[in-house]
Amino acid sequence: MSQHTIGQLLSDSREAIRASLYQASQDTKIRVDFLESMENDDFEFVSGGPYVRGMLRSYVRWLGLPEDRVLAEFDRLYNVGAQTPLAEMISRPTDVGPKARKPQWLIAAVSAACLLLAFSIIGLINPNDEVANPADPVAIEETQTEAPPPPPADVAVAPPDAPVEGVNVAVTVTGERSWMQATADGVEPPVFTGTKVEGDVLELSADESLKIVIGNAGAVRVSVNGRDLGPPGAPGAVGTFTFTPESTNFVGG
Repeated sequence: MSQHTIGQLLSDSREAIRASLYQASQDTKIRVDFLESMENDDFEFVSGGPYVRGMLRSYVRWLGLPEDRVLAEFDRLYNVGAQTPLAEMISRPTDVGPKARKPQWLIAAVSAACLLLAFSIIGLINPNDEVANPADPVAIEETQTEAPPPPPADVAVAPPDAPVEGVNVAVTVTGERSWMQATADGVEPPVFTGTKVEGDVLELSADESLKIVIGNAGAVRVSVNGRDLGPPGAPGAVGTFTFTPESTNFVGG
């Protein structure tokens, strides 16, 4: 952090993953002019240090930078202690008090009244019909349905070792987030550009090759045609990789 200012670090990291301020604003829900101010080391664009600190945290997370180090440097320079951002305070759910809960006895009474009304209507419509005794074997037998027929024995099943055509890549986000851009068979425009968060799986296919730029490389795992290659780099690193049907490791390019 001593060689670059916070703003320079933010700007350089965004440009390294080839993302525009507009793209960052769309993903982080932070105004473009606020992002631009932070990249220019202007952290007085709104009043209230904790609010600025919260927006800085969101931007740092989106870029895949070490959050604790950047915020510690921000606190040292601007003397702002870690406080809960306004966005987290607003989004935090509140406990529902006992007055907001519906009385259980009232729900039970309404249900019983509805059942009595339904039975009364049935009796008025069919006063002479006999109601089948649930214990009557004949009544039980009539309600049983036939078991579904077994599947045909000649259903074709694909062989387990059927060859896989083309290159199929799955990128699973195991960390907080990762920005990615993918190009299939060297043809522009890219088939995907955007940010995926933890738990997301980006599945891509091409005839011959897939070129993928991956930001925060330590936060993802990559598999090619079912072969798990693991993470392509360290947390916060940005890399460009080319995958083919025969890929068994990461090839830059």
